[in-house]
Amino acid sequence: MSGERTRVSEAGVSLVLLVVFVVAALFFAAAIWLTSLSVAGCGPDQCDYTLQWNTVQVFLVFDAVVLIGVVVVGLIRRSRGAATWWIPGGGLVLVVIGAAVAFQVSNIALPVP
Repeated sequence: MSGERTRVSEAGVSLVLLVVFVVAALFFAAAIWLTSLSVAGCGPDQCDYTLQWNTVQVFLVFDAVVLIGVVVVGLIRRSRGAATWWIPGGGLVLVVIGAAVAFQVSNIALPVP
């Protein structure tokens, strides 16, 4: 009986973490993309447009790779009956760290108030 309980609660935790991960991945992708709108506040020779655009592209690719990786690894581990709760949790940590780095690079590329 306790084995079933653990499986159900683990599946619930995995599902909640997966939903939070997907929402965070989409939110940070949109937020990083929207930082490029700060270009309108730049004066001549004030902003590094190439760095900003590359930051947006690299983060979007990173975000997509982590999202696909979480889904694929989660499905593989689930088919084997192994614990999967830590996979979306790890993906969430990776996306948050990637977004923090991308925001810092965007602040360097677009030094607008």
